[in-house]
Amino acid sequence: MVAVASRQRQVRAVFLAKFVSGRRKGEWLLECPNERPLTAEENPAVHARHAEPGWRFIPTGPVHASLLLTLVQEFYAIEGIPYDEPAIRRTLEEFWAHPDLGRIELVEVDGEPAGYMILTFCPSLEFHGRFGLVDELYVREGFRGQGLGTAALRRAEAIGRAEGLEALRLEVARTNTRAQ
Repeated sequence: MVAVASRQRQVRAVFLAKFVSGRRKGEWLLECPNERPLTAEENPAVHARHAEPGWRFIPTGPVHASLLLTLVQEFYAIEGIPYDEPAIRRTLEEFWAHPDLGRIELVEVDGEPAGYMILTFCPSLEFHGRFGLVDELYVREGFRGQGLGTAALRRAEAIGRAEGLEALRLEVARTNTRAQ
């Protein structure tokens, strides 16, 4: 694990999974870049439970802009990140115009917006291709502690495999001990 400066704060870079071909055609294995396998606590993508009934991950588009902006504003207020709506709106529009940049998905519980996830696709020489970075993952206060964050990481893993990504990465603020 590597600590790097990001948004003027220390983050802990956690590799969730490196996707490698299994011995049988079509089989996938999760491999940790560390020397030892990660425990379930260190690598939630390995042992994540499946989404519960009533949970939905919804790929977004321009019709979701208003809701996403509200959720981003909530998240940024909690994290102390400056909120620049015109810049965020431009970035959302760029994502929707260029799906090769990544995915933005809403998380719903029983029809209520519970959060969102942004998964970016990045080139990497180290991984010999593209990897996924879970750039933002936000679960609203009233929905925390139910496994939604873990389910979102499982969703990111599924997207990564479908997109042929070589690895999946998450950066967590050192102060966010629940996410570590």
